[in-house]
Amino acid sequence: MRTPRVYLDTSVISHLDQPKKPIEQEYSLRLWDAIIAGEYEVWLSDVVLTEINKCKPDKRERLFDFLSKIKHNNIPLTDELRTFANKILEQKILPSSCEEDSQHIAAAVLTNSEFLLSWNLRHLANFTTNDKVRLLSFAEYNREISIITPSFLLEGD
Repeated sequence: MRTPRVYLDTSVISHLDQPKKPIEQEYSLRLWDAIIAGEYEVWLSDVVLTEINKCKPDKRERLFDFLSKIKHNNIPLTDELRTFANKILEQKILPSSCEEDSQHIAAAVLTNSEFLLSWNLRHLANFTTNDKVRLLSFAEYNREISIITPSFLLEGD
């Protein structure tokens, strides 16, 4: 049986160190344990690394420490990724102000991830975005993807 491939957006990693959001932090930590146990093949992108680098130094250090504990693959910001991300914005799947979010989606699709994991309910992990992204992903690349929260992946709810 193939290991499920997941793409992590920055919110999942950020919530590993988010005591003000204890439920999201708990699920992010449980996900991290599952990743360390080899239950998921993990993908990140240069967008994730850039966003982590924008954190305050102490948080940035803690997040990179978490990343050092898992095996993960990285997709760079290629022309193909940028083009697909722009298509997401042009089709108004996301607002034009959500360039990084569109790049997360494009990276997840191009890595053929089954799941894009995110705590961003407003722009990513919601029914409307999920439905539109699935249609576009299938039309462009004949690939299916689901954008869900770590809690949904781990609990199915």
